[in-house]
Amino acid sequence: MALEKLVGGKIISYKGESFLLVEKSLEEMGDNPITRYLAEHKQNLSLDKVRKRFPGLHHVPKNAMLYFDVETTGLSGNHAIFSIGMTHLTEGINTSCLFARDYWEERAVLKYFLDLLPEHHAFFTYNGDSFDIPRLEKRIRNAHGLLHDSKSLRDFMNSAHIDLYHEMRKACPGLQDYTLRSVEKLVFGLSRREDIASSKVPEAYQEYINGTDGEEKIARVIQHNMRDTLTLAAIFAYLCREKH
Repeated sequence: MALEKLVGGKIISYKGESFLLVEKSLEEMGDNPITRYLAEHKQNLSLDKVRKRFPGLHHVPKNAMLYFDVETTGLSGNHAIFSIGMTHLTEGINTSCLFARDYWEERAVLKYFLDLLPEHHAFFTYNGDSFDIPRLEKRIRNAHGLLHDSKSLRDFMNSAHIDLYHEMRKACPGLQDYTLRSVEKLVFGLSRREDIASSKVPEAYQEYINGTDGEEKIARVIQHNMRDTLTLAAIFAYLCREKH
């Protein structure tokens, strides 16, 4: 089965290039502790609670907040970005994935993502200060020349980036550790037993590119990336909860 049919996505032609776009509502992401938490505590994402917890976001409308996470072919800055998962808050909670079906499509994924940034006024990652943003910057500027002046990726974000990793360390100082998987388990009670391990993601993509494995494994990677961004939204809702 073609990958786009397997994951319920569609091929997008964008500025002469193409990539795979997958879009799903919260309800379509299945029943698990993260989706249940978001469904049951979506009031924590109301503007009054967000602005009370994070006064710096007083100017940001709800539909202009973007949670994102990247998947790469390795840990160094020179490795390609092949997937960008995103969660948006509109009338509901929706998640999407920009996926490069081969190395040539990385440019289209990055162009599309870069063009999305002006539509948003607040950006959320998990350890993005150290990983996602520097790698995006390097691939966008150095590998593809998509930033032609002195502006950085952070300039596009208008400095309105919140790294939820640091916020969780401050809000929950007693956790065993602060990896995203640990936070999912310790705070939300989620254990992703069926999920592909993060350490196996680059290998799964290489197997997909080489045609040595079917689409099922890379479909799990896309699901993994989208679920990560839902966890970011859940963490943000948790941070904005009323404390008793």
